[in-house]
Amino acid sequence: VLGYQSIAWSPADVVGAPNPLASRVAELAALEREAIPAAERLVAASEAAFAAGAIDFFRVLAARRAVLALRSRGLEVLEAAWASRLAFERARGDLDAP
Repeated sequence: VLGYQSIAWSPADVVGAPNPLASRVAELAALEREAIPAAERLVAASEAAFAAGAIDFFRVLAARRAVLALRSRGLEVLEAAWASRLAFERARGDLDAP
């Protein structure tokens, strides 16, 4: 969804990378693999419960807000992962510093 796979590096690079990069990639993967899909399932369940009259619409809105917050967090982490990757490559001398 957010594209952590598009950050072109091998697993060996991540393992040998400084902690900020590895932790951001791990957080992004967890968001995409677990948190966002779970929040989307909660939206679907809350919409079904609302349609059945079991809950009020505020609960549906809260579930939708949670999905948006997780997606927003994913974009923030993706940006931070790219910044960490660039800093890592600059430190290795792979990129010219601006």
